[in-house]
Amino acid sequence: MAGAWVLALLAFTAASAPGAASAAPTPQPTSSPPAVSASLVALAPTPPMGWDPWYEFGCKVNEQLVEQTAQAIDSSGMAADGYRYVNLDDCWMAPDRDADGNLQADPETFPDGIPALASYVHGLGLKLGIYLDAGTETCMERPGSEFHFAQDAATVASWGVDFIKVDYCFTNLVPAEPVYTAVEQAIMAAGRPIVLSMSDDGFDRPWLWGPGLASLWRTTNDYTAYGAQYGNWWAAVLKIADINSGLYRYAQPGAWNDPDNLLVGTGLLTVPQERAQFSLWSMMAAPLIVDGDVRAMSPATASILMNRDVIAVDQDPAGRQGVRIADHAGHQVWLRRLADGSHAILFLNADRHPATLAMSASRAGVKPRQRYTVLNLWSHRSRTSSAAMIGARVAPDDVVMVRVWPGASG
Repeated sequence: MAGAWVLALLAFTAASAPGAASAAPTPQPTSSPPAVSASLVALAPTPPMGWDPWYEFGCKVNEQLVEQTAQAIDSSGMAADGYRYVNLDDCWMAPDRDADGNLQADPETFPDGIPALASYVHGLGLKLGIYLDAGTETCMERPGSEFHFAQDAATVASWGVDFIKVDYCFTNLVPAEPVYTAVEQAIMAAGRPIVLSMSDDGFDRPWLWGPGLASLWRTTNDYTAYGAQYGNWWAAVLKIADINSGLYRYAQPGAWNDPDNLLVGTGLLTVPQERAQFSLWSMMAAPLIVDGDVRAMSPATASILMNRDVIAVDQDPAGRQGVRIADHAGHQVWLRRLADGSHAILFLNADRHPATLAMSASRAGVKPRQRYTVLNLWSHRSRTSSAAMIGARVAPDDVVMVRVWPGASG
């Protein structure tokens, strides 16, 4: 297999050479993103971080689970690392509205109600998120918010909710922009600062109109859809990253592309694949919403989710989404320019065999013969160099992620 990785290396180092079709084409967004208001920037100046139960628990969610998860986020150190949102997904609400048409919590699973849950979460210094659907029903056939946007926004705001994910089931696939515009207007009228997460699975290209309207928007379908199509969860992760990679121009402070929750800690990926997903999502300035059971994190899961060097890339204040600059036979190189002038580089090997990947140091702002510092964000080891190439040997289904400071100690 030596020839395969040499070919990949040549593609990365000579992407502009005639016939270098193996290099990833630079995506060409169709328009400039809308401006983002100061109020939206204040709500989500960096990609939101937190927890969501959907892939791990589905409808088996209850008050005790959410409270214990909030406790675990606080006591484990995750909160100190930036994980703030403890979110409910589908199935939290009762099958029917109350006599006045208001949403209500399922009395069997949330007997104390959402206001008490919000108070508990806030008492730990965290924020509570909730789930609504823009259609007549939620995806799991609980009451939808169609014809009730103002009422439901006022209700959840009065409960102390800080984040609302609005799904798009049972909408008959009407154009999403006017629907979510009405949702955002209802949230604004409710008078509480609330992060809006739009979840139409990229159906109506929300990146074109989402900036300035919501803090984040789903860019792809769920993992389950791609897993069924491509055969496994890792393939689904790669497909979602592939789709999201071309939307880099639309991410900015206050407005984020959302390629779905993290599968780290769910047991659906191997540890190297989890490390790779966490790195990819951080390079893409994606929300870091964890979907595993953080009450029972393994040491390996904790070391991934609380890697402050990688989190710092995701949370970089400049808010520039990283760009995939090369892609050949499962070998990828991603580059992200950060606020302090450094660059994050991700070498991803999605092949079955080890590979040596490299790129020109000049792509990371290094001048000829200039010394620079390279910090490996997973081993946490640093070195200085003046070599013209930056590269790494990468294991199968794994990554090497580095940060490069030209002429600095880093």
